[in-house]
Amino acid sequence: PWCTAAWAPLDATNEAEAQDEKARRWGDAQFFHQLPAEQQLDQTVDALRNNLPWAAAEHPAWSEFADEVSQLVGACRAQV
Repeated sequence: PWCTAAWAPLDATNEAEAQDEKARRWGDAQFFHQLPAEQQLDQTVDALRNNLPWAAAEHPAWSEFADEVSQLVGACRAQV
């Protein structure tokens, strides 16, 4: 896929299509932090899901990351 952003692939075959897709999905946001919190969370979850096999096999700090995610899940569950 064509990509004009470091934080999300765009389903397009050229720059014009990518710009249209970007505008449709994220409006005027140029940077990740300019997205609403819900969209930031959606993008983060998608990125983690898409990169999980690589991270589990290759990333040197995978176990620390997995521990941190586990702690965050526990904290979230405690809030609801």
